[in-house]
Amino acid sequence: MRGIVLFIVLFLLSGCCSVQKIGLKAGEFSRKGVDYLEIWLPFGLAQSDYMGMDFLYFRREIPFTHNTEINAYNALNELFKGPTEEEKQKGASSLVRNSRILSLKIRNGKAKVNFSKEFAPPGGSLAVWQCRTAVEEVLRQFPEIRKVEIFIEGIPAIESLQP
Repeated sequence: MRGIVLFIVLFLLSGCCSVQKIGLKAGEFSRKGVDYLEIWLPFGLAQSDYMGMDFLYFRREIPFTHNTEINAYNALNELFKGPTEEEKQKGASSLVRNSRILSLKIRNGKAKVNFSKEFAPPGGSLAVWQCRTAVEEVLRQFPEIRKVEIFIEGIPAIESLQP
């Protein structure tokens, strides 16, 4: 019985819970008197020969503000731009379509982001998972965000993002 309890506790502590951080953090830096945030954007793999990796991550810079909602908004818009030509040559492909952010609010560690209907990916459950995960991974780079809720035109993603 003790072994089963120990197994369950270790399983829960292993990172299998819903509040999981990807390990990447947005970092602030200054160049020539201008403040920037360094963020990491996840993109899909154009080819599946990357030894089981789910995403390719590329570094981008966005203007820094002291408002996390604005920084998160700018980071998501950078994700929507998709990979650059250089990143595409390295095998990256976009996971999300060019959508609009209708609203983004951060309260008590939870980001609620509402996208336009163009956000919903075509394809099956893998496409939906990749799309949601890409958004979550971008937003969780900000220390103020521990949980992400996605909405499409005001409808929770659990209802609106169906394969």
